[in-house]
Amino acid sequence: MTPPRLGLDTATPYLALALWWPDDGRVARASERVDRALEVRLAAAVAAFLDEHGVAIANLGGIGVGRGPGSYTGARVGVAFALGLARARGLRVVGGASDAARAAAVLADGASGWIAVEARRGTARASRWSRQGAVLVPHEALEPLPVDALPEGAAATLAVAPDAARHARAVDDPDAPAPGVRYA
Repeated sequence: MTPPRLGLDTATPYLALALWWPDDGRVARASERVDRALEVRLAAAVAAFLDEHGVAIANLGGIGVGRGPGSYTGARVGVAFALGLARARGLRVVGGASDAARAAAVLADGASGWIAVEARRGTARASRWSRQGAVLVPHEALEPLPVDALPEGAAATLAVAPDAARHARAVDDPDAPAPGVRYA
């Protein structure tokens, strides 16, 4: 039996976690809004999530982590945590786009729409995405705008946690990028 993959994303105000079991496609997800309490909640939340699903850290098959865009500090904390855990256990770790994970959380198959990611001081970046099955395609991106000037529907996505299962599934993608933090 192939061990589950852990996905996590900390580049938004949410701590998003997922486990993906490649053999049967089963996915478990959890998220909570942690805002600036990320560093206090991360290790305990991951441990509790794994325990809840009967998975020991030693039994993970890899880790996928959101690398931004979003909160630089949040992404950096998540990437550092994932790298430390992966190196301690000899696991593969890959990075994924946090805006794509948020798009995966809100777009149904065949849909397109604007996805927003928090920037600084009441601003957000917006990008338009479309989804065909599991494939998400970015179309255009806007420079940071005040939240009240975002394209229609984009501001509502600020209240949605990224789908960390997207990062968990990326562990098996040989072309998945390294887990460095993405600034833009």
